[in-house]
Amino acid sequence: MGDQDSIPSKGKILTENHALALRSMVLDNAFLDMQSLLDRAVNEDADLVYGLFTNAEGDTLALKLRGSEDRGPAKDAWKNLGFQQAELSVAKESTKRSQRVGQEVVEVAVPLFGEEKEALGTLRYSGPRGPAQVDPAPAACHRAARTSRCERQRICLPEPLRKVTPDAS
Repeated sequence: MGDQDSIPSKGKILTENHALALRSMVLDNAFLDMQSLLDRAVNEDADLVYGLFTNAEGDTLALKLRGSEDRGPAKDAWKNLGFQQAELSVAKESTKRSQRVGQEVVEVAVPLFGEEKEALGTLRYSGPRGPAQVDPAPAACHRAARTSRCERQRICLPEPLRKVTPDAS
């Protein structure tokens, strides 16, 4: 979520996809899986500040805050992020700027509904609202101008493509 303009769209995709997964987890009472999903998302995406899933009653079912220990959250763990009870549930997707955990963040929240359209909870992820982080890859590409083609590919390709590019050295 590093580029400010992409934070809402990236957050929307992430929350919508994870909401689909969480829906079946809620129906199955798979609490450890819910926590693992948020842990993985925040641990693997350096731009995420936190992920929070609360049920329709306002209980925290999963919470991952960057840099925190991985353990089951207290029911009211949302208070540590600065939420008020009234703002936990959303009726439709929302994106807003908030002051949380000592920084301004852009937060994307989506509601989860059951098979009969009953409210199951709200999932939210947030990313920093600050200057866009500079990608060091372009500078590395300029430095790599005198290296072999394979080495330039390894350095200059976007991260997902670097992982599948064979190393010819």
